[in-house]
Amino acid sequence: MSSKERTADLVKYRLQNSKEKLGSAKLLLENGKFKDSISRSYYAMFDGFVKSPSAALCFIFRHWDVQ
Repeated sequence: MSSKERTADLVKYRLQNSKEKLGSAKLLLENGKFKDSISRSYYAMFDGFVKSPSAALCFIFRHWDVQ
């Protein structure tokens, strides 16, 4: 497997995790768990941004690493 293929697979996996978090956030919101929904939404967006194809080769593990 080439480096590009591994990167593409990793990005796909990470974006799927982001979508799952967003789905959880929606369920939490629908059930009145507003604070938990906000938190889950934040992490869905953070993961979606940090783990996007443009950031796939960056080593960003914490919030303060994003600049």
